[in-house]
Amino acid sequence: MHSARLAAQQILRFFRGETGALTGYQARVDREITPELTASYQISHLFNYLGPLAFRVLARYDYPWEVFCRVMRGDRSFGEIKKRCRPDILFRKLLVKSARNRPLT
Repeated sequence: MHSARLAAQQILRFFRGETGALTGYQARVDREITPELTASYQISHLFNYLGPLAFRVLARYDYPWEVFCRVMRGDRSFGEIKKRCRPDILFRKLLVKSARNRPLT
């Protein structure tokens, strides 16, 4: 949807007589969308790499789901999450948040 919004804005600028407005679309996609796609790919790659461990953490802790929901609602971006994916931050968040009463098995 963001890409369509950018395209519509650039097309309107073109019809208003701004030459080169259509070439600005790619620059805006590169600046506004590509970093998010890259960050989401990297996060998903990490999640897939961790496999069973990631699923055990998700089964026990609410925090990862809360973060995912924030991204899906648009409250956070994948880029912001990627910056905060340092192990020390993640473990502190997992320890501070209340764990469900299920063992990590």
